[in-house]
Amino acid sequence: RRGVRTPHEYVADVFEMTLVRDMATRTVVALRGEDTLGEMRNWLASGGPDASHHGYPVLDADDVLIGVLTQRDLRQSTVPENAAVASLVCRPVRYVYEDCTLRQATDHLLNHDIGRLPVVSRELRPKLVGLLTRSDILAAQRRHVEESHTEPSTIVFGRAPIRRT
Repeated sequence: RRGVRTPHEYVADVFEMTLVRDMATRTVVALRGEDTLGEMRNWLASGGPDASHHGYPVLDADDVLIGVLTQRDLRQSTVPENAAVASLVCRPVRYVYEDCTLRQATDHLLNHDIGRLPVVSRELRPKLVGLLTRSDILAAQRRHVEESHTEPSTIVFGRAPIRRT
């Protein structure tokens, strides 16, 4: 009616039903704010498995989240090698709590035009407990699609079912 599309059936929103803690990556490679940019550039150049991520949370000496840096930020040629990694953090830190829904996290990603969110606990002193990326969010949708996919019936009347291998 009046140009508004009405759904044929009502389906639960997987993003509303899934908590961030259930989809976030728990093994997080975080950078130390006091490390030098030269050390980080050498580490990225080494090509290790941890050096292949696109973004890294940055922690201060007390393990408090101060920001997120991307590989592009770390490879800026205009910043001297002896500069502290923390000096590159120029945007306010954006994060999500582990007990938030994926809907809240997705809205946060879209509102701030970012691709990853550090996940923190709601303890008195928030602790970094994970990292949520767009891939993690899509994995939740993929899991939902796979779980809701029903297998075709194997009961066929009148002849035996044909099974292909």
